[in-house]
Amino acid sequence: MIVKLVGRLLEAAARIRGEFDEEEMSKVILIELNCSNPDPIARPTMRCVIQMFLGEAQVPIVLKTKPSLCFSTTYLLLRLQDSVSDCNELITISNSSS
Repeated sequence: MIVKLVGRLLEAAARIRGEFDEEEMSKVILIELNCSNPDPIARPTMRCVIQMFLGEAQVPIVLKTKPSLCFSTTYLLLRLQDSVSDCNELITISNSSS
């Protein structure tokens, strides 16, 4: 599926822009696919993205099948801790203004 998508995008780019560097276009598409991973933990950092564009870091291989929507337990626990902290701050502010 991904290979077919990349092929269609390259064909579209050829029709719209005329000549382009196919290797560079493939790199941009692979970076974009990595940045849109459904698992936030698996997405590259902005620093890593810039390094990939500059050729200072390797672009990870994208799986040929669409990943299932999932979140790491670490990410969910951090979000839960943030929510509890926010709630505790609101309770403290509410109690101090009474």
